Amino acid sequence: MAKATLVEQENGRGAYDLGMRTAIIDHPKHGRLLLAEGYGGESTPQGGAYRWSQGVVVSIQPTDTLGSLQADRHNEFSSVMDAVTNGRDKTRPLLLWPGHAIEALASSVGR
Repeated sequence: MAKATLVEQENGRGAYDLGMRTAIIDHPKHGRLLLAEGYGGESTPQGGAYRWSQGVVVSIQPTDTLGSLQADRHNEFSSVMDAVTNGRDKTRPLLLWPGHAIEALASSVGR
């Protein structure tokens, strides 16, 4: 059985200067995917933080990289990365996966 493979990853800073991760994964069934942690959990015992389970998964183009998604412009106001993680790029659809599935996929490639 084919396994998802990590293409690249990045540790960055999000809201409140908290650490957040993004990754690109090649998946045998779903193709190239962008995973991005999402912020949440302020009203939970764990507290507010970026987590895979609160994140998003996006079907991206086979040639997309983290660098190109961040550098390329969606329009004069936002990058392609901003557009795809907020569901505004029709060529790179946001997939409606439950948080536990996003977390499981990230864990399966060592993220």
